[in-house]
Amino acid sequence: MKRNPYIYGDREIALILEMVKTSVPWITARDRAIIVLMLDSGLRQAEVCGLKLVNIDRERHVMKVTGKGDKDRFVHVGNFALKMLDEYLSMCPYKDSEYAFVDRRGHVLSGNAVRLFVYRLQGKLPFELSSHKLRHNFATNFCIDSLERTGSTCVQDLGILMGHRSIETTKRYEHFAHELVAAANSFSHLDQVFKT
Repeated sequence: MKRNPYIYGDREIALILEMVKTSVPWITARDRAIIVLMLDSGLRQAEVCGLKLVNIDRERHVMKVTGKGDKDRFVHVGNFALKMLDEYLSMCPYKDSEYAFVDRRGHVLSGNAVRLFVYRLQGKLPFELSSHKLRHNFATNFCIDSLERTGSTCVQDLGILMGHRSIETTKRYEHFAHELVAAANSFSHLDQVFKT
């Protein structure tokens, strides 16, 4: 039985970012930017690590990432994510790297390093957190926002943004988004009857 993804509320997202703290300010800024990109653009760990600065188009708010099977795709990046990324880049001491994210020695950041930092962050939070859960949140929120804005979940667009090979993988988020929107927009008949 597949479980629905847990969707973080506004306070939980703020708490996640607040709990990203290290003794090195530029590493803290880096880790916050990574969390935000996963949550805002649906990036996988490997896609974050492989992100090249030349592939970030601030004017069009898109990034080119390399996904599974070495397939390139474009994803959207929001203003807040760009702000967090720029904050990190301005503090990072390694200005000559072609990659957006580097480790303490200036080498390209490894997926293992991201996995470890997210695992440590999970231990500080009262709810579950993983790179994949951040990606689930992106997908579900994309469907909810599309549904509320246009009346459609735009599941084909989501599949492209996520880099899914099969639309069936993406449809799971569509169904869950419909559930959440229906529940949020429903009314209690008993509240109307008893005027509460």
